Amino acid sequence: LHITFPYSDDFVSQVEDYQSRYTPKYTVIHSTVPVGTSTELGAIHSPIRGLHPNLHLGILAHTKHIGGPAAEALAVYYSKVGVRCVVHKRADTTEAAHILSLVQYGVDLMLADEKAHMCRLMNVDYMESVVKYDTTGNRGWEALEMVRLARPILFPPGGHIGGHCVVQAAQLIHEARRTPLIDMLARFKTP
Repeated sequence: LHITFPYSDDFVSQVEDYQSRYTPKYTVIHSTVPVGTSTELGAIHSPIRGLHPNLHLGILAHTKHIGGPAAEALAVYYSKVGVRCVVHKRADTTEAAHILSLVQYGVDLMLADEKAHMCRLMNVDYMESVVKYDTTGNRGWEALEMVRLARPILFPPGGHIGGHCVVQAAQLIHEARRTPLIDMLARFKTP
C-alpha cells in the first residue's frame, strides 16, 4: 500500500482505514510526515524527492531513501526497476531527513528574499550581486573539488513560498523543538 497524500490531522486514521480495508503486506508512506508517524502505523517511510507535477523524474534522478524494519524488501523491489536505494533501519531517520531537507530549502528561500531586499536597499541588481556572483563562485568551488561550499542559486519568492510541503515541513516539528529560524519558517504565510 503506497501512501502519497499530504499530512493532516486525519492522516493516521486515514492510513489505518486503508490498512484495514486492504490488509497490505507492507505500507509505504511517501508523504512528508512528523517523525514517528510511520512507526506508529507499522509502515515503511520512503520520501519522494522532486518537483510537482513531474515527480517520476525526481524518483529516477535521486537516490531513494527507505526507512523501517522492512526497508530491505522494498529496496529490492525498487532496485529491479532501476531506482537507486539507501536503506535505513528506522523510519524516523528518513522522516527527519526529509523534513530537514525541506526546512533547509524554505530557509534558503527566505534568505533569497532577504538578499533581494538588501539589494534593493543598496540599489544593486540581485541578478548581478547574488546570482552571477554565486554561480561563478560555485564553479570555483567545483574546480577546487569543494562542492560542499557551493551556494544554492535561488530566485526570491517575493514573500510567498509555494507548494504544500516546504512550510508544512517546519510546522510538522513540534513547537517545543523548533529553533527560532525553523519557527520563523513554520509561521511563514503561503499564498
